[in-house]
Amino acid sequence: MTSAEALDAVLDDLRTYRVDPGAGGQFTALRQVDLLGHLALRFTGDGYHTHTGDIESDNPIQDALTAHQTAATIGRAFAHYTQALPALTQASDPTNHTALKGQLAALNHHSALRQHLHAAQSTLEEARHVLTGVTPLPTNSPSSTVAKPPADPNPPHRPGR
Repeated sequence: MTSAEALDAVLDDLRTYRVDPGAGGQFTALRQVDLLGHLALRFTGDGYHTHTGDIESDNPIQDALTAHQTAATIGRAFAHYTQALPALTQASDPTNHTALKGQLAALNHHSALRQHLHAAQSTLEEARHVLTGVTPLPTNSPSSTVAKPPADPNPPHRPGR
C-alpha cells in the first residue's frame, strides 16, 4: 500500500464510521485515534528512511520533507481527535440528558465534538494535499449530479394515519 493509499484508507474510515456519543462512538474514536497514530508513524518513518537512503528516491531531501510535512499535518489531526474525546465523554453521559441544564450542556458538548472531528477530517484532507498536490473535493455537500430517488407514488399505509 502506498503512502497516499494509506492516507486515503484512513480518510475513508473517518468518513464511513461516524463518532457519536455512547459506547460505540467511544470505541470508534479509540480505533480512529489508533489509525491516526499509526499513519503519523508511517510518514515519519518514510521521511527518515528516504532521507537516509534506505528508500530510493530521485530527490530524497524533497521526498523526506514531504513525508515529514505530511506527518506533522496528520499530527494536527491526531490532536483534534484527542481534543474531541472530553466532549465525546461528556456527551455520552446519560445523566446529562435528564435535567434541562444538562440538556443545554450536552448541546455544547455535541457542538465541540463535531467541531473537533470536522477539523480533524479537514486537516487530513490538507495532509493529502501536501502529499499529492491534489486539492480535495468538498465532502460535506451532496453531489449536484446525484438525483434524489423519486418519491413513491403509493406509499405504504401506516396504521393511525
